Amino acid sequence: MNRPRKEKYVMAIDSGNTRVKWKAELVSGGEIRNFVALNDLVGIKKLWADLRRPDICLVSNVAGPRLKKTLLSNCFDLWGIEPIFIKSQRTCCGVTNNYNDPHSLGTDRWAALIGAHDLGLGDSLVITLGTASTVDVLYSDGGFMGGIIFPGLDLMMSSLSQKTFALPNSEGGVFNFPRKTDDAIFTGVIRATAGAIDAMRCQVISDRGMSPKLVISGGNAKKIATYCSGNRVVRDNLVIDGLLRIGRCVK
Repeated sequence: MNRPRKEKYVMAIDSGNTRVKWKAELVSGGEIRNFVALNDLVGIKKLWADLRRPDICLVSNVAGPRLKKTLLSNCFDLWGIEPIFIKSQRTCCGVTNNYNDPHSLGTDRWAALIGAHDLGLGDSLVITLGTASTVDVLYSDGGFMGGIIFPGLDLMMSSLSQKTFALPNSEGGVFNFPRKTDDAIFTGVIRATAGAIDAMRCQVISDRGMSPKLVISGGNAKKIATYCSGNRVVRDNLVIDGLLRIGRCVK
């Protein structure tokens, strides 16, 4: 006689540089999702107050010890559980981390790689476009080969405004031949980001003989995806996807 499979309620928290995002799901189906601004730490507890108690809570935190402490206390006060703050490992959920020191890889990048691998798209560039931009190479066998980090769109624009005289920090448009300063800046940061992605795509083509899929996530994903070459998929939050994938494996 087959026993009914027990449902497991998993909560995933992506504590990034700009926002805290979370999603909770029943492994057998169903989900709740929301997000709250990083600086509204009190707001997190209020928004979580009506959520059911998770069986397991997984966190990727790159926002520092203050937020880690807040997340710990909130989870304990509301649900009486201690969240698991993931650490990058050599292997997990079919992904092999080829960083020289696997533990030094940011947990947001690690979770995003696991989320992307779970899509089963083959050779991929795992691209996150938030406060910082990352482009990581993930091969079909789950091997993470390495990647690049560079400033996100907002950081590029604000650095020009802060470090130069009279350059605006306002979002312009993208044009073939920009004829306004704000358009010139915005077109420049878009093309710089798309160019960095394409350089990594060409690197993979050189190594593998075929173009990888582009798996794009983060707050600026939709702004950049249009200007990228190759087949592309936009995901709402690869870090959350990866955390939930890890959660399904935890007993």
